[in-house]
Amino acid sequence: MSELHFLANQLLAVRRKLDPLDDAFAMLNRNGYTLPALTEQFLHESIKELESIERRLSEVEIDDVNIEYEIVKSQLFEAKAKCNMRLWGTFVVGYDHSPLGRIGGLLASLKVETNEDRVSFIKIFNSIDTYIDSCCNQLINSYTNGRAPLASNVYSAIERWNKIIANNGNDLIPPSLDKELNVACKKIFEVKVVPSILRYCDVLMSIADGCRSDEHPGLCYISEGKQNYVDLVKINTDNFAHPEQIFNLGLTETTRIKNEIALLQGNSVESFATDPNKFNNYTSEAEFMQDLYELISKVDQQFENVFSFSAFGAIRIEMIPSHLALNSPAAYYVPGSGNSSAGILYINPSSMIGEPKGSVNAVIYHETLPGHHAQFEYIRKLSLPDFRKSSWFNCYIEGWALYVEDLAAELGLYTTKQQKLGKLNQEIFRAARLVVDTGIHYFGWSKKKAISYLIDNTNLSVSKATNEIERYIEYPAQALSYATGKFHLLALRKQCQVFEGDSFNMTMFHHRILKHGAVPIPALANKVMSEIGRC
Repeated sequence: MSELHFLANQLLAVRRKLDPLDDAFAMLNRNGYTLPALTEQFLHESIKELESIERRLSEVEIDDVNIEYEIVKSQLFEAKAKCNMRLWGTFVVGYDHSPLGRIGGLLASLKVETNEDRVSFIKIFNSIDTYIDSCCNQLINSYTNGRAPLASNVYSAIERWNKIIANNGNDLIPPSLDKELNVACKKIFEVKVVPSILRYCDVLMSIADGCRSDEHPGLCYISEGKQNYVDLVKINTDNFAHPEQIFNLGLTETTRIKNEIALLQGNSVESFATDPNKFNNYTSEAEFMQDLYELISKVDQQFENVFSFSAFGAIRIEMIPSHLALNSPAAYYVPGSGNSSAGILYINPSSMIGEPKGSVNAVIYHETLPGHHAQFEYIRKLSLPDFRKSSWFNCYIEGWALYVEDLAAELGLYTTKQQKLGKLNQEIFRAARLVVDTGIHYFGWSKKKAISYLIDNTNLSVSKATNEIERYIEYPAQALSYATGKFHLLALRKQCQVFEGDSFNMTMFHHRILKHGAVPIPALANKVMSEIGRC
């Protein structure tokens, strides 16, 4: 084993100890891990391990286009940032950092199919109480060090934890559990988990009056928060640009797309925010599902001239559980694990009521083929080491999926006015995200101002705009990865087209993008350009 691979595996072990439920590990065997106790000693030791890996990595001799070196370097930066920021004490409802997000959002989605899975799930479930108790201490530390949560999120967290208790923990238990294991989990929940939740909620209630108001939701209002945000922007956009430049790009893009929508509809741009009929929207779940199934059946044929989908695994469609539906998107994709497990497309049809008809095309291209399903099927079929399979770079992953939405337009796949409007609706939503995310966390926008911007510039209702802004408040910079990743990839394609001229082949370009798995896009660009002979 090379020194680089040895260090990569050490880093993977630290990452898995810190956050074993991270989406990045979906394609790996999760067995044998427990939720961590996020004590100061544990975090200090983790940082020491990461710094040791970093020192040794700096001594590794590599060539100029070594993708694996860039993967490890980027993963190191992110892991150290997570440990140093300690956002477990500042965020209380968000998906990626809070205990509610990790436990309430992920446990029930774990697949428990083998005896090994059963043992592993019990170990994880049995560690919930120590994890939550350690988050109590992180919460107190953050509060006393000028990094308090948002008060409205504190009350929301208390309400949601109480609902989990009232439902006897069923929201945390996968439906695939057999009766014996279900009973065991219920006993653990009653004896260990409930007391820890109550202790956590007591701490939340004790600090609520001193937490930030909705006038100050951004990271820029907490100690060292503005620099934290700049670092998170680097992580989630692969160093695309400074937050201020991203903000201005969002404003420009939002205006451009509004003009396209107005032109398509024959309306004035000024009427965009006030016209209730600017889109023809879905009025029922059945209407959306009919369009979805019809499109999925033919999506591979639509892109066959610019992709090779040979030997890709099947995709399974499942409904998002009702208790998660309110705060879930219209659809999201979870990759299969191992050699035979199918990728799963989770659907939330209720969220599409009120959304433009035609949006289904962009959603399906994004989540299935040639979007996320194609990405992860490539990874699953490559003989990659585990640290490569667990590479999770939002800018690459979400940028690719947004890139293919635009590609579909280039190929003429949005054939009706409604499909074109649906695509533009998705596009303007991603552009507006650039504005509100940076607006909140870098420029200090209030929650109300951010919600108003989404309502005025997208098709979102007040409730949906509010849900989106609440997501961005506790998942800073992640929403920037979609559009910035797309622009990264479009710039790379243009480079290749200029260099290769008439010999440029779109299918080969896409193969070059996907065949390395998830990587930082600047490293990918260097690799692709070296493969075509420019470097």
